[in-house]
Amino acid sequence: MNTDDKILECFSDNIEFIKKTEDLMLRIDIQGSNKRDMLLVGFSRNLLTHFISISFLMEKKLYNSAFALERVLFENAIKLKYMYYIMEDRKIER
Repeated sequence: MNTDDKILECFSDNIEFIKKTEDLMLRIDIQGSNKRDMLLVGFSRNLLTHFISISFLMEKKLYNSAFALERVLFENAIKLKYMYYIMEDRKIER
């Protein structure tokens, strides 16, 4: 299997991952009063959007542009984990 075939296989895996993730996100019922869960949904959606964008740019062989989005993707993942698991409810409300 050559490199191009491996990349195409990764893209199809990414598309399958995105579809499964979106299906799972649609099943979650978030109450508007639960700020912590609303942050989870917002950051998760942002992560998913960046993941899709990176995959698209890679498919078009725009590697530098895709790489520029990697930092934002990881920053959002770190912010999500910090805000969801570490921040106190009082700070989230603020």
